[in-house]
Amino acid sequence: RIMLHTHYLEHKKSDGRFSVRVNHKGSTGELRSDYLINACGNDTAYAVVTKQGLPLSMMCLVVSNSYTYPEDCHTLTWYEPGISQWFKELDDGVTPARFGFHVFNSGLSSTDSTCYTLNVYFYLPRATHQLDEKQRDYYSAYLQKHLWLMLPGIQHHIRYTRIVTPDDFANMHGLSSRVTPYITTLPKPRNTTSTDHYFRIGQTVFPPGDHAGAAALSGYLVANTIIANGISSGNLEY
Repeated sequence: RIMLHTHYLEHKKSDGRFSVRVNHKGSTGELRSDYLINACGNDTAYAVVTKQGLPLSMMCLVVSNSYTYPEDCHTLTWYEPGISQWFKELDDGVTPARFGFHVFNSGLSSTDSTCYTLNVYFYLPRATHQLDEKQRDYYSAYLQKHLWLMLPGIQHHIRYTRIVTPDDFANMHGLSSRVTPYITTLPKPRNTTSTDHYFRIGQTVFPPGDHAGAAALSGYLVANTIIANGISSGNLEY
């Protein structure tokens, strides 16, 4: 089962089972389980000098259903010429005069059947995690100017726009928006740990690769390992 409004506090293992202290809707309780899977970033497995990827920023749009997003198309990409140069500038902490981005239809259902949402993803310069209002206006204008070229006429059907910076994202979700947590040629840490039946999943551990696909595959591999070991019924107690 999925327990919403639940925060992990700590865990220990005794008699072959895990005791996990959690805060559930304001009260502290204990989960007992045979297996424990940690989806938090395994940051301590990387040297502190390891380079990190840039966190993503986004522009969120609400679009009226009167505008039809291209059928059978998930992602549209705007790539300025000379990506090696403008992306290097971003990586060096410099705001390039021109930069690329991509947009996709989120496909999320809405209680308002008269509109849908689009997400525009782009990078801010390294070490820039927040913007003031003037900077937000600059990025919003730049993105919309080029978005209108990819999706002609959409500007007449926009109901709402909002820039979400890396800090905004972290404040909303308690997570980083980095799709590449670490940039290294070293192999990723294993999913298994020194504690039996305690696994790690996510982008900072095996398998190689980044973004959602690697994270999902990581969870899939661990889930199959646990299933192969055999899961007893009723092994989760609260």
